[in-house]
Amino acid sequence: MKKKEKIRYDGARPLLVLPYVMTTSAALMYTICRDHMWICTAAMCVLACAVYMLVYHFRKRPLASAGVVLILVSVCCLAFVATGSVFAEKGFMDFMFTASTFFEPVYAAAAIVIFSVIIGFVCSYFSAIMPRECFLMLVAFVPLILSSRTAGGLPMWLLVPMFGSMVLAICGSAVRCPPQDVAVFRDDKSKAQRAAAAVVLATLSALAAMVIPKSSKTPMGDFLDEVFIQGDGYYQASEHLSNFVSRSSVNTGDNAPSNTLLFTVQTDAPMLIDRWVFDAYDGERGWYYLEDYNTGYAQWEGFESSCRPVEFFNTLRKAVNDGELEGYEQIGELPRELTDTQYMFIRVMDDSSTKVILHPLNTVEVEITDYSGGIYRTPKGELFADNNIQSAEYLLTYHAEDVPLVYSETLYGVDYEQLLYDAAANAVIDNSVYRALIDEHQRAQAYQARTSAEDKISDELYLLALEITEDHQTDYEKACAIERWFGENGFVYDMDFVPRRAEADYFVFESKRGICSDFATAVTLMARAAGLPARYTEGFVLSEENRDENGVYNVTSANTHAYTQIYITGCGWVNFDATRFVPEAESNDLSVTEIVVIVVVLVAAILLIALAVIFRARLSWLLFSIVYPMYSESSAVKALTRRMRKLASELGEVKLASLSVGEAEEIIANRLNMGRQAAELRTAADELLYSGAEARFDKKKLYRCMAEILRQKRRMKR
Repeated sequence: MKKKEKIRYDGARPLLVLPYVMTTSAALMYTICRDHMWICTAAMCVLACAVYMLVYHFRKRPLASAGVVLILVSVCCLAFVATGSVFAEKGFMDFMFTASTFFEPVYAAAAIVIFSVIIGFVCSYFSAIMPRECFLMLVAFVPLILSSRTAGGLPMWLLVPMFGSMVLAICGSAVRCPPQDVAVFRDDKSKAQRAAAAVVLATLSALAAMVIPKSSKTPMGDFLDEVFIQGDGYYQASEHLSNFVSRSSVNTGDNAPSNTLLFTVQTDAPMLIDRWVFDAYDGERGWYYLEDYNTGYAQWEGFESSCRPVEFFNTLRKAVNDGELEGYEQIGELPRELTDTQYMFIRVMDDSSTKVILHPLNTVEVEITDYSGGIYRTPKGELFADNNIQSAEYLLTYHAEDVPLVYSETLYGVDYEQLLYDAAANAVIDNSVYRALIDEHQRAQAYQARTSAEDKISDELYLLALEITEDHQTDYEKACAIERWFGENGFVYDMDFVPRRAEADYFVFESKRGICSDFATAVTLMARAAGLPARYTEGFVLSEENRDENGVYNVTSANTHAYTQIYITGCGWVNFDATRFVPEAESNDLSVTEIVVIVVVLVAAILLIALAVIFRARLSWLLFSIVYPMYSESSAVKALTRRMRKLASELGEVKLASLSVGEAEEIIANRLNMGRQAAELRTAADELLYSGAEARFDKKKLYRCMAEILRQKRRMKR
C-alpha cells in the first residue's frame, strides 16, 4: 500500500499578513475599549504580531509548535483568572459586551491578551501552516459580530482597511510545494503582482466607499413596515413615516440615524412634533398600546378649541375681579396672559403612504391638501386619517401659548372640578368650555388609574419618585422636579451606549447613560408613581440646526425624539423632556495633537518595518548573538552549522535541502576566501556527528568564526 505523502507548504509572506492582524486588532479595540482605543490598539498590535511571528517561527517544528500552543493557552487561562469573577455584575463579560460602558485596565489587558493570542495564532496557522483563505476570513468576523452586538457596527474607516488587508493576507499566504521529484520554476513575480493588485483593489474600494452615496432607503421598506413589527434600536422605526406600530422602540445600542429627509415644516419656532403615544410599560420589551385608547373620534376640533387654559384663567380672573365668581380671590391676583394661535405647514417628503398625521401639542384644526376624508383624534391626542395619504401636505392650527407655572400654584388646595362647576353655574364660562375641561380632567385621572395598573413599576423606582417629589406641592412642581433630577444626578445622553438590559431600573440605578427613549420612559414611570397622569410619546424635535435660510425645518430621522406628556391640573397636557438638562457624552473625535501623534507613530512604525526588512540579516544575527550564550555546546554547533549551510545556499544558489556541510565549507572558502573559519565549523559538525555528547567545543571560538564569515560577506557585498 502506497504511503500517503504529507502536503507541504512554503512561501508565506508575513509582511503581507501582519497588516491584517493589526487592522483586526484596531477594529476589536474600537468595539471593546473605544474611549482608550489608540493606546489599547497599539498594545494589541504589538502582542498579536508577536504571537503571529512566534507561531510562524516554529511552524516546521512539531514539538516546539505544540509547546508554543500550550504556553499560549496557559497565558489565556491566566488572563481569564486575573479578571476575577467573569460573569459578575460589572465583570469581565459586562466589559466585553457593553461597548465601553466602563473602562477597567485589568479587563482591557485580559481582552488584549486573549484576542491577541486568538488572532495571532489563527492568522499564522491559516496563512503559513495550513493555508485556508476561508478560515483566514473568519478572523474579521470576530470584531464584526462583537460590534454588531455592542457598537452598532464598525465605521467605514475601519472596515475598508480591514478587508483590504485581508486581501493582502490571502495573497501573502503560503502556497503548496510541488512534489520533490518534480522540477518547477519558482515565479516570485506572480506573488508581487497579486500583492500589487490587492493594494490597488483595496484603494479603489476605499475611494468608492467614500464617493458613492449611501442609500437611506430600505428595499421594500414600506411593505416591511406593514408586515413586520419594527426592529430593535430607536431609529429603526424612523426611516419612514409609517402607520402606527404596536410597540415603542427599545434602546439596544443600534441608534445611528441615516439622516433620511422625512418632512419639512414651516413654523415660527422650534418645538416638539407628536407622532404616536404608548400607554403601558412592559420592561425590556418597551411600551405598548392599550385597546381602550386606540379608537379615534371625529369632530374633535371644537373640544380642543375649548380646552385653552390661558383663555380660561383670563376669563376667571376677570369674573373674580368683577364680583361674578366668589370664593376664588387668589385667581383674581393672576396676571393677564396673552393667547396665541399659530399655524404650521408640513410637507411629507419620503413618499410614504401613511394615516398618521404629525402635529404639535394643542392642535385644534387640520387641513390636508386634496383630501376629503375624515380626520380623527384618539383620547391620548394622536391624529390620523381614515385613508392612507401619499406624500401628504397639510396646514395645522394650534395654541402656542406657554401655560404659566402660577396657574398650578394658584389651584393648590382648590377643588378643580368644583371650580369648573361654579364657573359654569355663574355663566362665567359656557357649557361647551365646561364640558371640554371637565372631560379632559376626568379622562386624565382615569388614564392615570388605568395605566398605573398595567405598568411594571418596581418598588425602588416608586420610592425614588416619592422621594424626589415629597417636598413639592403642586403637580407642576412635581413634574419639573422629576425632569430636573436627571440633570442633577450624573446622567449622560449617549447615542453610542449599549445597555446591558433595556429596562428603566437598569437605566436609572445603574448605567445612568442612554438616549431619549430611556429618559422619556423613566420620566413617564416616575411621574405615574408620583400620582401624575403621564404618557410616553414618540415624535420629532425641530432643531435650529435643520432650519434652512428660508426658515424651513428639514426634519430627518436624526430628529426623532421621545419625551413625556404630563397632565397638570388647570394647565392641560404639557411636554416634559429630561434630555434638556443632561450633558451629551463626550465625542470620540481626535484632537489635532492626537492626530499628529498617531501620524508620527504610524510613520515610525513603517520606518521600523522598512528597516527591519532592509537589515533583516543583521537583526537575525543580533538576536542570535543574544540567545547564543544560553545554548549548550552541541546546540551551538548545530545552530552555527545551520547558519553556515543557509549562507552557502544563498552564495552558491544551491537548494538548502541537498547541501551538505562539506559542500557548504567549499562554497564559503571559494566565494569568501574564509577557508579556515569554514573548516573550523565543518570540523566541529563532524566531531558532533561522530562523537556525539562526548565531544567538547569552544563555543566562543566557533562564534567568532561565523561572525568573521558574515563580516567578510558584507565587505564583499559593498
